[in-house]
Amino acid sequence: MIGAKFVRSTLFKTTFLKSAMLMALAAPAVCQAGLLLTGQVASKNSETFYAPRISGWQTQVEWMLPEGKIAKIGELVVLFDRASVDADIEMKESDLSKKKDQLALAKSTGEEGIMDAEFAFEKAKLEHQKSQIDADIGIEFVSSYEHEKANVELEKKRLDVEKARRRLTTKREEVKTDIEKKQTAIKKTDYELNALQRKSALTALKSKMGGPMVYANHPWNGSKITSGSTVQATWKVAEIASTTEMRIVAWLNEVDKGSVTTDSKVVISVDAMTGKQFEGVVTKLVPQSEAKEAWGTAAFFQIEIDIKDYSGVALVPGMSVLVEVL
Repeated sequence: MIGAKFVRSTLFKTTFLKSAMLMALAAPAVCQAGLLLTGQVASKNSETFYAPRISGWQTQVEWMLPEGKIAKIGELVVLFDRASVDADIEMKESDLSKKKDQLALAKSTGEEGIMDAEFAFEKAKLEHQKSQIDADIGIEFVSSYEHEKANVELEKKRLDVEKARRRLTTKREEVKTDIEKKQTAIKKTDYELNALQRKSALTALKSKMGGPMVYANHPWNGSKITSGSTVQATWKVAEIASTTEMRIVAWLNEVDKGSVTTDSKVVISVDAMTGKQFEGVVTKLVPQSEAKEAWGTAAFFQIEIDIKDYSGVALVPGMSVLVEVL
C-alpha cells in the first residue's frame, strides 16, 4: 500500500515538473514576439502633390497620369476641375475691361470739364481787365454816376474772377479724385484677377523632378485617389518618387507609442515578396498623431524606418509591408 502511494506521488511530481519546464520554455517565445505594424515603401526623395483650395474646400480630380508611369520633368501629372475658377476669371476680365473703359471716359470728360472751367476763368479775367480800364477813366472825363457805376462793375468782375478760380480748382480736384478712385478700382480688380489666375495655375500640376507616379490613399477609407475622386483642399493626391533611396513609413497605434523609440530595430516583410525580409532601424517618430478613418477611431503616429540593405531588390514606392519591432 505504501509502495503504491509512493509510486503515484513520484509520477505526479514528475508530470508537474515536466509541465513546468514546458511552460518555462514556452514563456520566452511569447515575450520575444515583437510589435507588428502596417507600413509601406516610400522614397526618401519625393515630390508631393496636394489639392489646392480653388472655390470652397472641395475639388474634383479631373485627370492624373496613370500610376506607375514615369513622368518626365515638366510633364503634367495632375489636373483638377477648374470650370468654376475659369468662369470667375472670365467675369473678372469683363469687369476689368469695363472699369478701364470707365477710366478712359472719366479722363476724357474730366479734361473737357477742366478746359471749360479754364475758359470761364480766362474770360472772367479778361472782363475784369476791361472793367479795370473803364474804372480807371478819370472823373474829369465822365460823370460821377458813370464813374461810380464803373467801379461797382469792376468789383463785380473781380468777384466773378474769384468764383471762376474756385470752380477751376474744385473741378481739377473732382477730376483727380474720380480718376484716382477708378484707378484704385482697376488695381483691386486686376489683383483679384491675378489671384484667380494663380488659382487656375494650381489646378494643373507638373513634375519638377520626374519619376514614377504613385497615387495617394484616401485618408477616410484608404482607397486610392484617382481621376474623378472628390478631395478636400490640402489633401495629398499623388507623389513622384525617386527609386534610388527607399525608406519605410509605418503607423503606430497610440496605445503602443511607448513601445517604439528611435534606434528601435525592426524586421521588414514585403507583402509582394514572399519570404523576403530586411532589417531596419527606426529613425523618426512624428510627434503629431493623425486619424485613420479606415482603421477605426484610434489615433496613429507615423514612424520612419531606414532599411539596412536592400541592394539587388527592386523596391517600388507604395508597396505594402509588415514591420515587426524587435
